[in-house]
Amino acid sequence: MQAERAYQKYLIEKEANGVNDGISTDKGRFVVDFNRAQNRYLALLLQAPGSDDIRWVQKFLVTGKKLTEKSKTKYKYDFAIPKDFFDLANAKAIAKKDSCKDSLFLYEIKIQNLNEVLQDEYLKPSFPWREAPFTISSDNVTVYIDDFEIESILLDYYRYPKQIKLIDETNPESNFANIEIEWDEKALNDIITLTVVNTDINENNNRFQANLTKISK
Repeated sequence: MQAERAYQKYLIEKEANGVNDGISTDKGRFVVDFNRAQNRYLALLLQAPGSDDIRWVQKFLVTGKKLTEKSKTKYKYDFAIPKDFFDLANAKAIAKKDSCKDSLFLYEIKIQNLNEVLQDEYLKPSFPWREAPFTISSDNVTVYIDDFEIESILLDYYRYPKQIKLIDETNPESNFANIEIEWDEKALNDIITLTVVNTDINENNNRFQANLTKISK
């Protein structure tokens, strides 16, 4: 589906007669609110892995992405996060110690827990146990090491949905760029409703409570 059709669906849902009411429903405002809504919708689906709706997000799953090394020290390696990274699915490393090479299980930790983990005999990086901790921050995947080297990192992750935009981003009534919306009809209807919710909140319109109820059903 093209953005223009989604925009018309949005106008119809926001206003029963589908008439643009000015700044609040111009195309520039729609682009901002729609992209925010589809990103939020993907986040909601990923937070509910038991839902049947999780099938919708599989098209956004990127598997086995080899990351580019940015820097390394005696204690860690930094790798660049892909520009379209949205959320983590899984990570593994190929590591080497002396003449032995093998894959490592990587487990994510919070940066505030880093010192505690690195001092814990059961949690710190270990080539014999084939595991190492990592953190994600500042556009980096940082893998912590001990007496071994990291040859590569393979990341499974969910990417952002394609973000719609205007051909002329300085003109709020420009035509939409030719970017295909990736959601199916049912998901798109929920995203349109969520877009209306965003607009209503911005306008202090109390209708947003009823629309939120529609999405949750």
